[in-house]
Amino acid sequence: MRVERVIASVVLLTCILLAGCSVTPTVCGMSYEPPPSTFTPSGKTIFVSEAQDALQNPGLRQAQFVEALKGSIEKAELFKVVDQPTKADYQLFSSIVEYRPPTGGTVMTCHLTVRYTLKRPPGTEPVWHEEVACVQQYGIGDYMVGTTRCRKVSEHAARKNIEACLNKLAAMKL
Repeated sequence: MRVERVIASVVLLTCILLAGCSVTPTVCGMSYEPPPSTFTPSGKTIFVSEAQDALQNPGLRQAQFVEALKGSIEKAELFKVVDQPTKADYQLFSSIVEYRPPTGGTVMTCHLTVRYTLKRPPGTEPVWHEEVACVQQYGIGDYMVGTTRCRKVSEHAARKNIEACLNKLAAMKL
């Protein structure tokens, strides 16, 4: 009887620790919030959208990533985000080109590559076009429960990617 309880406890603990990615990242968790006065406002407006060729991945939804990107741009005050492309000085398109979600285990690694394209109003050549790759890794010491660790590592990879995008946009002379 005691052996069965020990086995049941070990199985339960193993399931908790090694649980796979059953929880998708949240918009709030993916949003990058820079410290105050990190970026100089450009005084320009921007429309943010997913690219037409964007991959649809059930683990990291493109639409959620775009919402996190919009929120991050607003928090950074780098641009004023507008809801119509015709009202924008610039248009930023994002497309997730690679998402390798973390798999079950004590250490989880997430690979995320996003293609960004910045254009002036329709019909012009891109002002900036780049793929930004980020890798994030969390171990059992970061988050004990596997599903939480899985979600958090994906959110952090997205946050790092958005931060890199904002740093590149801020460095441009627009």
